[in-house]
Amino acid sequence: MSLGLAYEIARGGLVANSVSSSVVSRNIANVDNPNGARKTANVVTSANGGVNVDSITSAIDAALFETVVGSSSKVGELSTISSALTELEAAIQDPQSGLSANGVIGQLKSALQVAASAPQDDNLTRSLLAVAQTVTSSLNQAGALVDKVRAGADVDLVKGAGQLTNLLASFETVNNEVVTGVTLGRDVTDQIDKRNALLGQISYLVDVHSTVRGAQDMVLFVANGTTLFESVPRKITVDAGVPLQPGQPGGALRIDGIPFTGVQGAKLGGTLGGALQVRDIIAPLFGRQIDEVARGLIETFAESDQSPAASAPSLAGLFTYSGGPALPAAGVVVPGLARSIKVNPNGDPAQGGDLARLRDGNLSAPGNPSYNYNPSGAAGFGDRLRSLVSDLASTRSFDAAARLGTDKNLLQFAGDSAGWLESQRATALDELQQKQVLSERAAGAWHSAVGVNLDEELTTLMSLERSFQASSRIISTVSGMFDALLQMVK
Repeated sequence: MSLGLAYEIARGGLVANSVSSSVVSRNIANVDNPNGARKTANVVTSANGGVNVDSITSAIDAALFETVVGSSSKVGELSTISSALTELEAAIQDPQSGLSANGVIGQLKSALQVAASAPQDDNLTRSLLAVAQTVTSSLNQAGALVDKVRAGADVDLVKGAGQLTNLLASFETVNNEVVTGVTLGRDVTDQIDKRNALLGQISYLVDVHSTVRGAQDMVLFVANGTTLFESVPRKITVDAGVPLQPGQPGGALRIDGIPFTGVQGAKLGGTLGGALQVRDIIAPLFGRQIDEVARGLIETFAESDQSPAASAPSLAGLFTYSGGPALPAAGVVVPGLARSIKVNPNGDPAQGGDLARLRDGNLSAPGNPSYNYNPSGAAGFGDRLRSLVSDLASTRSFDAAARLGTDKNLLQFAGDSAGWLESQRATALDELQQKQVLSERAAGAWHSAVGVNLDEELTTLMSLERSFQASSRIISTVSGMFDALLQMVK
């Protein structure tokens, strides 16, 4: 081996050592970076017997990374749903607190029983009126809360669509850097880390899937196959100007023109899918349930024709609504009814009504004797109040759209609604906690497999240091031999 060749081999070793040391330094800098993959300088033997760095690659575990991305999407979806259900839970509270529908209806039943025991006592009747007002106030607030939760989900949807648009724009920039770098033979491992980090943020918004084409070009699409990114981002919009009507879906989220509403929300995943489900499915379903409670109250307390040849229709009595005094259709939910139910002003002295009508009837049509249950005007008349207590326990038909069964009494239906909401909230919270644990474990497994281990990097650095010393000694020796030869020539 000539001295020149020995020198070139040693010099090549130093260059390879320098590049490898730089890679190790980058790895150490990424120890605390959850998106940083371990990078390796691939050293190969050159034609002259020396070594050089052929390429720099990142550790890869596509299956684990797909798990990390998928679990992130599920956490985002369940976080949104769980938060909304927790907010809706304020509408039921503790039944014993008297704020829930079944709680206040239970109080109404008790107030009816007490008033029926002494119908001549105006104080007891006045207490009954106060409880009835609490019932309507509770339902009004529950209806308003449903609207608030839906409006919040709609705002989150628009905000999330904007975030997704911005992330895809950043993704495009980094993806182009990767493709260009690969084409030109550059080191693109840092850009791949950035792209993976962006993909992780995107996955929290939607359930995203990816595929890699030539030159490391990445394509993104959502669970139903709709393209999210291919060379350029697809347009993400939310239909504007669509009012949130009770029981009706809001404006569709559109990805590349494909519409997504609540039905597709579960497949879309992420916080956007969760917001769609809250706005178009979960909150409207609870809204239908409280609307049915309101309809059941109006129906239960309705007044019927008391004349011998009864032919007049039944009318709204103690409880009425914006469409009163006509009764809502039997067995069919009236969207938004919980927001408009109210105590009939004809029985409220503060609104010019007569308190005695709660005992005698004629709330629906004052002055019409057909709806008077106590034509004699007896102060001790309690039949009407006792019949209302019985009616609260009577089975009636509810709309199947409320998903709580169709035949049960009002107290049972209201209790089942509270149970449904609490069950949904507990289930969502339990699933969220499980998915959070799985997400953390998946991220930990991915980092263990491809992430940076400080001990390993320090060991590699020590090995490179010894290699550097060896190459330096060779160069020093060759330099000394050249000096000796030059001295001999002199």
